Amino acid sequence: MRHTLDSIVSQLDDSFEVVVVDNFSTDGTQEILREYSERHGIRLTVSKCTRGKGRQLAFERSSGATIISNVELDNPLKPNLVKLLESYHRSCEGSLLLALSPTVRNAWGPAGVSIIPRILVERLGGWRDIQIYEDTDLYARAAQMGLYRWGWFDILETADDRSDWPWLKRVRYRYAMYRDWLRLGGKPKFGGKSLRGDAARILAEIDSQFRKKYHNEFLEQYNSMDSRYTVELN
Repeated sequence: MRHTLDSIVSQLDDSFEVVVVDNFSTDGTQEILREYSERHGIRLTVSKCTRGKGRQLAFERSSGATIISNVELDNPLKPNLVKLLESYHRSCEGSLLLALSPTVRNAWGPAGVSIIPRILVERLGGWRDIQIYEDTDLYARAAQMGLYRWGWFDILETADDRSDWPWLKRVRYRYAMYRDWLRLGGKPKFGGKSLRGDAARILAEIDSQFRKKYHNEFLEQYNSMDSRYTVELN
């Protein structure tokens, strides 16, 4: 985490603000964040929340006209963030941009960060209160408006591929993935590979019926790396 935080604050000046939301972590993360808050002016909020709500809280506690989002604290950045921002303004000003590193992958595939104008976040209604697919849902809504772009840019040094996660954490993640896909109105598409997997999927389907729905009809059509959305970043 220190490496990631250093990779961020070392390349920013006073025209940037860094906003972090911590979900009451108990592994020493919060202490490190408070240290960086005092030393580097990071704006820290501690709140019990899903990933989507955390993104929205960070947005609401920011004031900038341009938002650099889904910068994870286990994904250190290369010293190219200002260059990426300049490329964004040249190539796709006004749209949501997903910048993917060509050589870095996580469990989902190529990893990166996103840039989006504050006014567009407000038009889209912000991030929904879900644990998984919070970014994909926002990107799909931007794409539906014709305001989503993606491109290759060497921005991440590494990304967490979740290969070292313990078994129970993997099960919980997959459970939330099933549940939140259904809450977004997605069609069931996750085939179980074991009785344990089938049980998690069935329980997630039941759980989704008792949680708030955020139907996104465009989600089934959306592909974050569709060539129609590609933009050259340099």
